[in-house]
Amino acid sequence: MEKIYYDKNGYPVCCGDVLRVFHFIGPRRKRFYMWKVVMENYKRRKGMVAADIRELATLGADECHVCDMEALGEFEIVDGMGGFGLRSYDYFTERPKRK
Repeated sequence: MEKIYYDKNGYPVCCGDVLRVFHFIGPRRKRFYMWKVVMENYKRRKGMVAADIRELATLGADECHVCDMEALGEFEIVDGMGGFGLRSYDYFTERPKRK
């Protein structure tokens, strides 16, 4: 059974979601973020992985670097369409939250 990941607001993560991950604090305390896309990894690992949006657009899904979902730490879903489980939802905010 595949592990279910949740963002910091309690929404379950599905393939195709866009995640905002904290990266570092810059000058004048400005917070910088990384933007990742969740996808199914069919090569080396089982389950979902996150790929950098820029690398995915320029290199493609076969050559971009991916990281495990556990390595991301705290993240937030900023965009996501599609279903979760047997029911299809219109937007990620309609998915059932973790209690």
